[in-house]
Amino acid sequence: MIRLITLTSLLFFSLNCFSMWSRVFEKNGIRVYASGVNKGIIPFKAISILDVDIDMLFEYIVDHKSKHKWSPKLKTVIVHEKLNDKEFIFSEYYKTPWPATDREFLLHGRINRPSLDKFILSASSVNRPDLMAKDHVQADVRKILFIAEKINKNKSKVTFEFEGDLKGWLPTWLVNIIQKKWPYKFLYSLEKYSKRRIIKN
Repeated sequence: MIRLITLTSLLFFSLNCFSMWSRVFEKNGIRVYASGVNKGIIPFKAISILDVDIDMLFEYIVDHKSKHKWSPKLKTVIVHEKLNDKEFIFSEYYKTPWPATDREFLLHGRINRPSLDKFILSASSVNRPDLMAKDHVQADVRKILFIAEKINKNKSKVTFEFEGDLKGWLPTWLVNIIQKKWPYKFLYSLEKYSKRRIIKN
């Protein structure tokens, strides 16, 4: 009986969490979901099937030296420390529209590829004052999660989630853009960049 109650509670909790998400934007097969902004926390989720082979998708998204070529508003990425083959301490520096101040995401990132048909990238903020840029506002990232699953030779399903506080002052219109349009632009730009690289090669 206790086990049944526990399973029922977990199911209810899962359904309740899922129901908190509402679709706020959709274009080019990319669906963006959001829940309410609470005390500065901005959550979003984007889901799409990209026309990119999973191996190439993996190659391009982990290439931190070239990420600024396609990721919206990203200025550069610096890897501070390589903890092992799967874990890194790194910073992403983002340009924020005036009059807001540019942001730094100082992160502990992890790469997990359980099979050739799937990979998972995750990251969250790390407290390293010695690595923080003094001229950027420090974002507090609770969760970045990027999951890619192979559909076939030329298609991959991706789920991209974010939850964090960008800190500092941000106008409401900019928060709306970040939550609704930025995740769309992220996946759309990644797909377009991957296709250009395939043609070039």
